Amino acid sequence: MTNVRGAVERAFELARNHCQSLSEIRAILKAENFEGVDIHMDGQGLRRQLQALMKKKLAASVV
Repeated sequence: MTNVRGAVERAFELARNHCQSLSEIRAILKAENFEGVDIHMDGQGLRRQLQALMKKKLAASVV
């Protein structure tokens, strides 16, 4: 079993470096066998933070 903190940390890593959507983050976390991905990703605050990171990454790549 993977702990919650590991799943959340991995989600931030994916948002900063790889993924372009929340559904992509969810799919990767599930493929990596993190448990309770949907429950963790349902938090509005977490979703906002991840979306902000992905938006920032996208804006930086355009410039």
